[in-house]
Amino acid sequence: MKNLLILFLQLAFCSLYGQTEINFTEPLKIVSTEKISSEIKKGAILSATGLSYSYNDGFPVLAVIAKNIDGSSTKFEPKKLTLFEFKEIDNIDKAWDKHLLIGGTYTNLLTNGFQYEVRNDLNNDAIEYIKYL
Repeated sequence: MKNLLILFLQLAFCSLYGQTEINFTEPLKIVSTEKISSEIKKGAILSATGLSYSYNDGFPVLAVIAKNIDGSSTKFEPKKLTLFEFKEIDNIDKAWDKHLLIGGTYTNLLTNGFQYEVRNDLNNDAIEYIKYL
């Protein structure tokens, strides 16, 4: 019972204070090369606006948030990005968003967070090593 309560509090704390969504500064125009779902058919033009992170039965669920031409919102798994072509990448913000989305950086940030303590410890260890030399 105690473990269940701790798990519930941990999930509640993470969902309240954790980052659960990343929104792009400008939408990314993507065109599907294959049928993704009943909503997203081959040749469908979407505008990817961000990523979302949620829990389903205790498991993390990542989804790319996109809007159809008619403005209705739809979601799909980030691993299905390989079935899309990116169009009109005409500025640096869109280029970085595309790179970070395809490379999995945004996915890593949503699932693991910024990991400040780990990065700070590595930085301090590197400084100590350099001083030792």
